[in-house]
Amino acid sequence: MFSPIDLIGLFSKSYTIDQTREDFDEFEEIYTLTSCIIPSERESRVIFSSLPKSDSATVRITFEGAEALIFTIDTDFAKFESDMDVAIRGNQGKEIRFKTNIKKKIVDKCIWIYSLKEFENYLNGFKVLDLLDFMSKTIDANGGIVVQSGDIITESWSSSIGFVGTIWDGQNKFSLDQAGRQLRLKSLQSSTHAVSLSEKKLVPDDFLFNAQLFKGLTAIFNKLNLSMIIMAIFDQTTIEGDLLNFKLNGYKGISGSVDLKKINYEECLEEYGKIYRWISQSSNFNDKLGLARNIISLHLNPSNDLSFSGSMYNSILSAYKVYEKQNIKQYIEIRNKLSDQLIDYNKRANAIVEGFASTFQKSALSVLTLFSSIVAIKLLGSSSPSNNFVIYGSIFSFIILFISLAYMIIARYDTFSQRDRYKSSYLNFKERYTDLLNEGDIQRILNNDKEFNEDIQFIRKKIRNYTYLWIIVLVLIFIVVIYYLINETMTEINAVMFNYPNI
Repeated sequence: MFSPIDLIGLFSKSYTIDQTREDFDEFEEIYTLTSCIIPSERESRVIFSSLPKSDSATVRITFEGAEALIFTIDTDFAKFESDMDVAIRGNQGKEIRFKTNIKKKIVDKCIWIYSLKEFENYLNGFKVLDLLDFMSKTIDANGGIVVQSGDIITESWSSSIGFVGTIWDGQNKFSLDQAGRQLRLKSLQSSTHAVSLSEKKLVPDDFLFNAQLFKGLTAIFNKLNLSMIIMAIFDQTTIEGDLLNFKLNGYKGISGSVDLKKINYEECLEEYGKIYRWISQSSNFNDKLGLARNIISLHLNPSNDLSFSGSMYNSILSAYKVYEKQNIKQYIEIRNKLSDQLIDYNKRANAIVEGFASTFQKSALSVLTLFSSIVAIKLLGSSSPSNNFVIYGSIFSFIILFISLAYMIIARYDTFSQRDRYKSSYLNFKERYTDLLNEGDIQRILNNDKEFNEDIQFIRKKIRNYTYLWIIVLVLIFIVVIYYLINETMTEINAVMFNYPNI
């Protein structure tokens, strides 16, 4: 695999390294040569071609008092060879300066680092706030960063940064996927007033690695990790250069500041790290965060520099067990209340159906009573009712039937309105409990709305059945009235024809 030493090795075996510098954009190394040779074109092309495809290298050779000779993969080798030959012959014994410059790009999240030591020096040149800002922009722009280097032996991954060696399968192994990382970021930003956190798209997990890093890099990323953890847990934080200011509202109000260059990272990161992972890697994020803030405020030392006494983590776990026991009692009470209200909704569904059935019964009874009266009048009256009685009795019957039909339509509309209100009330009833229980738990208690759906089906079925019965009653009475009207009319006609045969 390519190494910057391969480039200098093409031109000299006798050299000293004067300066090395590397950042995310370029690698630069300057040498002093005591002798110089002209490499073969084939050997030069092989070395330059072994460079990662994302990067490009330029070599500058400067003989004392002469203009620099430049060589790249695209250089006309014949001309370069001729110029080098002239320069070497004319500068025997003089100082030769050799400069390697490699321009780098991030491609598919991957960037090559040629010297981890110089990369460490580059990162150490940042203030904490500036480095957080730089990492936030770089990670956000590329969806994560994978650092590849020949100096890396063991792969190491966080939620958005990876360190891999020259032999890498190309698979990202971030500890959080993008959706999980964004969800965690959203939870942290909504639960804290950290100015630095709200401005940057970072989570503490971005700097928590699953394997040991290069020694100097470990110290750098520990500093960033602890800074992010404090911003995530404490109520308010700001960073000014390397100074972290914080405020915690727990059982006790705590405020202070700490120089991030002087903090005891080994002790603080272990304790605060366990607390953060306990808060973030399970449900009840806000409840756990509030509990942690209360307990931390009791353990912080009076110096207000993030140092603490005792085991904050163990105290938090103990307090959470007590909290869970209290919540279980409350949870059972809520479940029972939900069950009771579910029974009430079942009663409401029955009341809706009973109301419609009662309306039908009253209407049917009224119609039947009316016709019973008409029949009684006919039977107790004269054997041959007058023509006026038949006509007016029939008209009155039709009016009563029409009124009953209209009453049925209005009753159906009113019942369907009650059903819709019943549905809306049930949905609002479920929504009121979302602040106390998660949606999945509510669904389990309500048996995935099974009883509610059965009640709706029951209402629909009963309304349909009573409607059919109502219509059948009206149709039968209508047929009887028509039959009666036709029969009496025909009887009247026959009587007239019998009495007046000449008509």
